[in-house]
Amino acid sequence: MRLAGQMIDALGSLLQQAKAEGGECYCALYELSDAELVAELLAAGSSVHIVLSNTGPDDATDAPTRKQLHDAGLDITDRMLGSNHIGHNKFVVYVDSKGTPQAVLTGSTNWTSTAICGQSNNALICRDATIAATYRDYWDRLKADGQAQGADFRTANNQRRPIASLGADVWFSPNTPQKSKGTAMPGDLTEVADEIGKAQEAILFLLFQPGSPSVLDDIVKANKANPNLFVRGAATDPKAVEQFNTELYHRSATETPDVVNDTAAVAASAVPDTFAYWHKELLKSSPSAHAIIHDKVIVIDPFSDKAVVITGSHNLGFKASYANDENMIIVRGHQDLAAAYTTHVTDVYDHYRWRYWLQQSGTKAWTGLVTTDAWQDGYFGSGSAAAKEIDFWQSARQPAGVR
Repeated sequence: MRLAGQMIDALGSLLQQAKAEGGECYCALYELSDAELVAELLAAGSSVHIVLSNTGPDDATDAPTRKQLHDAGLDITDRMLGSNHIGHNKFVVYVDSKGTPQAVLTGSTNWTSTAICGQSNNALICRDATIAATYRDYWDRLKADGQAQGADFRTANNQRRPIASLGADVWFSPNTPQKSKGTAMPGDLTEVADEIGKAQEAILFLLFQPGSPSVLDDIVKANKANPNLFVRGAATDPKAVEQFNTELYHRSATETPDVVNDTAAVAASAVPDTFAYWHKELLKSSPSAHAIIHDKVIVIDPFSDKAVVITGSHNLGFKASYANDENMIIVRGHQDLAAAYTTHVTDVYDHYRWRYWLQQSGTKAWTGLVTTDAWQDGYFGSGSAAAKEIDFWQSARQPAGVR
C-alpha cells in the first residue's frame, strides 16, 4: 500500500488519456515537485501546456522543476506573481484529438510528494465538455494575463458560470476590482454563504487556513439560526502562521472548537505506539512538512435531493477571492458525490478526534468496555447532541421525500 493511495494515479490520469488518444492537456499548477508527476509531464512533451506559478519570492519549491521543464522544451508559461498574491490553481483540462475540451481535474492537491502523501487532500474529475471548455477559457486568460492579475482579467472572473449539464456553478479568482483583501464580500463567497444559509439538516467541512473573514463565519451564523443543524468539520487553525493546529467542530459550530495541538506531545497528532498490525505513525512526511488538513470542502445536506458540494483550490476566505488565482465548483443535487465527500470529511475528522482524545486523556484514553448498556443512554436522550448525530446518519436510509 502506498501513502499516495489512488491520488497519484488520479492526478496523472488525464495526461495518460492524452497520450493514449492523441489529445492534449492544459495545466495550471502552483506547487510542482513530485518526481513521478514531473516525469509524466516530461514524457507528455508537446502535448502538454503549463501555466506554472511561483511559490514565493524565491520560488524555492518550483525552481528546479521549472528549469527542468524549460530545458526539455515544454510549453510552459511562468506566472510569477508579487508578494501576497499566489497562483493557487491545481487543475488540468483534457482536450481531445479534435481540439474539443472533454474533461477537467480540479481539487486541493498540489503536485508534490508532501501533498500526495503527507496531507489530507481531494481531487475531482469532471468528464463534461461544458465545464472543460469553461476551465480551458480560464487557462487561456491566465496565460494571456502574464503576471498582472489585471483589471480585465479580474472583471472576466467576477461572474457565476452555470454548468447546467452538471447542476453546477463555477467561479474563478481573483474576481474583485481591489487587489488587496477588503471588507466587501466577493461574489463567489456570496454564493457560498447563500448555500450555507439554506442548510436544513447538516453542514460538513474541511478547511485549510481560510483566514478571516471566511466561510467559518457563515457556518456559525447558519448554526445559530438553526440550532438543529448537525455540524461536523475540521480546519487547520486559521489563526496560526507557522503552527498547524487542527480545530474540530463537534456537532455544532457555535461552541468553541476543540484543538489538536501541532506543538504538543507527539500523541496529539500521531499515535506513537505499535499495536496489532499497525506501525508507529509518522507525524510528518519530512522535516519541513506537516501532516495537515489541506482540503477545501463544504458539504451541505448530503442525504437530501438538494445536496451541495463545494470544492476546488479556493481556501474559502476573502483573501483567496481578492488576491489569488483560484477555482471553485459548486455542485447541487448530486447525492453520490455528496456521500463520497461526507465520507471523506468524517474520515479526516475522526482521525483527529481520536488524537484530541489522546491529547486530553493521556493514558486514560482507553480504560476498557463498560459491562452494562448504560453507555448507550447519552445516544438516545431526547435532544442530545449524540441523538442529533444518530438522526443525521439515519436520514441517509430514508428517501428524501419522507424526511
